[in-house]
Amino acid sequence: MAILNNDVYNYNGIELVNTYICVSSNVIRLYYDKNTLMYYIDIEYSIYGSISTRENGYSPISGILKRYIVDTLPSDIYNYAYDELKKIYTNYTDC
Repeated sequence: MAILNNDVYNYNGIELVNTYICVSSNVIRLYYDKNTLMYYIDIEYSIYGSISTRENGYSPISGILKRYIVDTLPSDIYNYAYDELKKIYTNYTDC
């Protein structure tokens, strides 16, 4: 599961279109705060220049680390990660 960001992504002055963004093998961390009774979900996304760079084993060009705070854990953390990613990159294509 991944998305293609159909908007321009600026990387070191280069404008890229259709960057490939995924969780892939990145770790998703869950924390529970006993004081606030809230869960913290840390999700690391990888950004590749294109789907072909990902398929050919190149390293990501960038990454995003997002922290989400929820009172109950989602039933499927992986789907939750992509639902939240789609809120950041609203002009996307599912892969």
